[in-house]
Amino acid sequence: MKIYLAKYRGFCNGVKRSIHLTQKAREEISGTINILNEIVHNLTVIKRLKSWGLGQIRDLKDAKEGTLIISAHGIPPEVIKKAQAKGLNVIDTTCPLVKLIHRIVKNLTDDGYVVVLFGDSGHDEVKGIQGVAPDNIHLLSSANDVDTLPDFDKPVAFISQSTQSYDDFLVTADKMKKRFNNCLVKNTICKATIRRQEAIKKLVSLVDLVFVIGSYNSANSQRLVQIAEKLGTKSHLLDKAEELNPKWIEGIENLGITSGASTPETLVDEVLKKIMELAEIKGISAKLIEV
Repeated sequence: MKIYLAKYRGFCNGVKRSIHLTQKAREEISGTINILNEIVHNLTVIKRLKSWGLGQIRDLKDAKEGTLIISAHGIPPEVIKKAQAKGLNVIDTTCPLVKLIHRIVKNLTDDGYVVVLFGDSGHDEVKGIQGVAPDNIHLLSSANDVDTLPDFDKPVAFISQSTQSYDDFLVTADKMKKRFNNCLVKNTICKATIRRQEAIKKLVSLVDLVFVIGSYNSANSQRLVQIAEKLGTKSHLLDKAEELNPKWIEGIENLGITSGASTPETLVDEVLKKIMELAEIKGISAKLIEV
């Protein structure tokens, strides 16, 4: 059996930065430290942070004192102001690219644009972006919904959540330009997301089955599964090695493995270890190839 491992996988720089700043805060600051929302969307990472004595809250009202850490996904600017007004020590670990999207939205709306955001309703990053200019942002989740948008009386700009499907963004952008004259399109999908999506396209051309390592609430991990299946290759999303069903790899000669941008490499290693063990039990030779 050949196991193809995607070269571009796992933690992006924004996730690494957020976890580093959180760990640094725990090492240097005594007292209560709470994270607003999940620092990143991975259950193993969240469990590790809790073991460091860090709290997690979903609403600012639950932060009574101490330090408040803002997750990699960001939050509306108004929430940060309220936290500071409460006397909280705010540590903002928002991904720099997400911060850039916030600035793009502010500049566009200051220039008189209405912004259409391509994103997942309810996602932490999306809620943070919407909070920059709530009266001038419209959420769009699918190219099929372009025709349901109102006829705006302002110029229209089209941007994206940083972890959206790049291919879907391009298709939707084309429809937006046809619907709205002179629609300004800004691709705000991060390079790490695009690289991981391109990597899984390469994988599916080589394999019979793909395992995406990532948590179920990870938008970018879910996107990788969707891309694989859209291209006709069966795919499973695994949060951890224990979820791997041995029957899935029976008869598989070429297996692909990748991971989402919020997935620690240790989880990939554990999945690989289990696959190797299963192969050994069945007397199958397994070769690992990074592509």
